[in-house]
Amino acid sequence: MSLPKISKHKNSEYTVALICPLPEERLAAEMMLDGEDHGREQERASNDRNVYTLGKIQGHMVVIVGLPSGEKGMASTVTVAGELGSSFPNIRFGILVGIGGGIPGAQAENPVPDIRLGDVVVADPEGDLEGGPGIMQHDLGKMTDTGFVPIRVNYDNFPRILRSAVGKLKTCETAQLHDLYIEPKLRMRIQKTRNKFSRPAASTDILMMEGKEVVRAARQEPGQQIDLNPEIHFGTIASGSQVIGSEKDRDVIRARNSAVLCIEMEGAALLQCSYPYLVIRGVSDYCDSRKNDTWKYYAAIAAAACATKLLSFVHPQTVSSGFGEDVAQTG
Repeated sequence: MSLPKISKHKNSEYTVALICPLPEERLAAEMMLDGEDHGREQERASNDRNVYTLGKIQGHMVVIVGLPSGEKGMASTVTVAGELGSSFPNIRFGILVGIGGGIPGAQAENPVPDIRLGDVVVADPEGDLEGGPGIMQHDLGKMTDTGFVPIRVNYDNFPRILRSAVGKLKTCETAQLHDLYIEPKLRMRIQKTRNKFSRPAASTDILMMEGKEVVRAARQEPGQQIDLNPEIHFGTIASGSQVIGSEKDRDVIRARNSAVLCIEMEGAALLQCSYPYLVIRGVSDYCDSRKNDTWKYYAAIAAAACATKLLSFVHPQTVSSGFGEDVAQTG
């Protein structure tokens, strides 16, 4: 009987955490590793019940973890992130990477922003048109004379180096996530996995808007081939404790904050972590009655590819040294 492979690296050498709540999100992140996984961690805290994948992405020493089978939401996410931090003491930041529901603009004829299934949303304070942070908890707040006011998550202490990387990501005319990251990684996998994570047909990209089904045509410039690369959007991500599968409920959340581009269930929980997090979500549905799993796998790998692209802008040495002055700012 062969013994389990043990990482040759100390736990203290790992500096970036990727939390992927669903199994398909975790597999997508694992596909982005620079090479083989490192094996099992050398040691762990006595209270740590997580199972990890260790390796490198863009030269960064990363820890990938998912939620226990059958668990989802904020409470489980906080527990997993906390136990991870107890075993890996030098985690400088984390990325919550996975899928979410996209919120296009309010007009069925010409939704702005033009969010499509398979696109990616990055939580970003500057993308909030109302001056708020990148994450809001849409189902927790207070009732006032003017209506419901949700709680906002404060990202003011987020490391400058990571905010700089988000700024660089915004300048990419095209991130080419499909061509440079998704397709090359899928070619290395068995056919069953390639089939799961392949991009679905554009005809399955259907949005419920104003009670009508709107088929979203594939993006294509005049005289050019259809562009398979997901677009990256920057703005507010709404986090809550319920799955949203209703056009009416989706539009209520959007009415509370017109800058909300995506809805998910774990992001706001990470305010309680001892290290800062960025939230990146691939758009797998539109939070309406047509919510299904058709785009789930592709959205997951699109989000993982975006996280990989972002990490390419951050020098591993900067992270391992603790960001210099940023350490004091982030605690």
